[in-house]
Amino acid sequence: MKYLVNLSYNGSKYYGYQIQKNKDTVEGELEKVLSKIFNRSINTIGASRTDRGVHALNQYCTFEVDEEINPKKLIHSVNSLLSDYIYVKSIKKLDNNFNVRHDVKRKEYVYKINMGEYNPIESEYVYQYCKNIDKELLDRSLLAFHPLYNGMSLFLTPDAAIKYLSTIGKQATTFTVPSKNKNHELEKVL
Repeated sequence: MKYLVNLSYNGSKYYGYQIQKNKDTVEGELEKVLSKIFNRSINTIGASRTDRGVHALNQYCTFEVDEEINPKKLIHSVNSLLSDYIYVKSIKKLDNNFNVRHDVKRKEYVYKINMGEYNPIESEYVYQYCKNIDKELLDRSLLAFHPLYNGMSLFLTPDAAIKYLSTIGKQATTFTVPSKNKNHELEKVL
């Protein structure tokens, strides 16, 4: 049976999401905990990867086990064994044909930039640029930005590339980079 896990994490403590040899990763820690609970090796498949230091509010992955599980009990068990920097929000049973990488309808990447005074409290979550940014130049620059998503480019268009979520005075700006690919379903906030 296949299960979908929705998790969030503070990426500043990890070398990214995907397992890397001799490095602490989110996927590595999650698989270690699931393997301990099920008393056998459990592999997960992530919806996407994040780099070292990148956070996620809604990352998704799947895993398979032979037995039916109680999602609420499993969430409690997993969270009690995970570090304080990773939190499983939900687990639900899936159709075995579901592919977490390819059966997605939407993804969202959120970038936060502090344009005011340096803020050490936000330093792990907001880029501390501490200078004003020309938003029109930023809009044009982002049109050339093509981050990889599991080997597929994230294509941006002039009318859909940037959606400003909020601007707090001239101190900070938050914007999203939505995916043009209509097949994306899972939300990923970085």
